[in-house]
Amino acid sequence: MSGGQRRLSKVANPVNHLAIVGNFVGALLGASMGLKEGPIFFFAVGLAHYMVLFVTLYQRLPTNETVIPKDLHPVFFLFVAAPSVASMAWGRIQGSFNYGSRIFYFISLFLYLSLAVRVNFFRGFKFSLTWWAYTFPMTWCCHCNHQKVKTQTGHGSNLDTEARTQRTSKNFLKSATSSENKDLEAT
Repeated sequence: MSGGQRRLSKVANPVNHLAIVGNFVGALLGASMGLKEGPIFFFAVGLAHYMVLFVTLYQRLPTNETVIPKDLHPVFFLFVAAPSVASMAWGRIQGSFNYGSRIFYFISLFLYLSLAVRVNFFRGFKFSLTWWAYTFPMTWCCHCNHQKVKTQTGHGSNLDTEARTQRTSKNFLKSATSSENKDLEAT
């Protein structure tokens, strides 16, 4: 179709993931509003676009010879954003953080780790505005982690665990102080 030229591989860069994230966010919001078909449509369009862009960009990831300047390397963390948001969107469409959501969740963790181990790829330049591309995907990844922990069977969420720990500590302190008061009254 393109006359044998590989145009997408020449012009695509990680910032193109933002267009895909928009589809997944649309699916997430539509499912939150109680819509049925619209969120599935947006999810399907986002997934089709993501597969093409992922294959195009991921083949360039292992090399340090990228088409973008070194100061823009933090935008590679946008690889993590699309599967993280897709995980949340599919969980909302299905009504639970099921296997489909977990697959996207683990894809996002794999992509994050594949970037995190490449420390030299992100060295040698000053802090710049492009580091927003690190915080945005990590926020969605944290949301996914929270959902995964909430749905694990028998473990509850971290917030529940913290609340139980605080209650246990308070009860222990109450019992310790009340026994000390009884000992003081007895003497």
